[in-house]
Amino acid sequence: MRNRLGIVSERGLRIGLVADTHIPDRAMCVPPAALEALRGVDLILHAGDISAPAALAELRQLAPVLAVRGNNAGDRRNFSALPRRLTVRVGPYRIGVAHGVQNLPQRLSDFVVGKLGYKHTLIAPVGRRARRQFGPLDALVFGHIHWPWIGNLDGVLMVNPGALCGRRDRALALMDVTPGGLRARLVYLDPPRQPRDSQFVARLLRGGRITQLTGR
Repeated sequence: MRNRLGIVSERGLRIGLVADTHIPDRAMCVPPAALEALRGVDLILHAGDISAPAALAELRQLAPVLAVRGNNAGDRRNFSALPRRLTVRVGPYRIGVAHGVQNLPQRLSDFVVGKLGYKHTLIAPVGRRARRQFGPLDALVFGHIHWPWIGNLDGVLMVNPGALCGRRDRALALMDVTPGGLRARLVYLDPPRQPRDSQFVARLLRGGRITQLTGR
């Protein structure tokens, strides 16, 4: 599915990037701090696991929202009409949006790794899994791992905004689109934690063409 937003002016556009709201499973509403951080954006992209329509309704009060469906039961029940992947054309830039998981074995293995406290180890495999769903892109927004991260995979700006709702580790991302390029930054709603093995991500990425720009 494709959407086109037209010409990027000199002022540029700011896009809010969110994922994994899980309302009402993890929270009853979008955190006020998230709404404040997203105030003034021109567009919001949601990378799935929305769970309930109330989440999108709150976000739509701030800006137009484009979303893909995730793998949880709420998305299967309430958002079956949403695409699994989406390409948004913003001026000359192609931005892909996907949740990052496609089948039950992937979901089960990712769940076990996450429960063991090693969500950060999923950055590379889930990012590559999402990337394979698209053709040429300039940026890709994906979710699923609940771990905020920005990096680069074969020249594509990769953004995982983290989980918007939950007991901890809540985050989102902002992307600035200008005639000069794309820039993204993370906005933490909770103090960021270091992974159990803070050097694991570096070792995991070494030797491949995926590099970390920012994250924990």
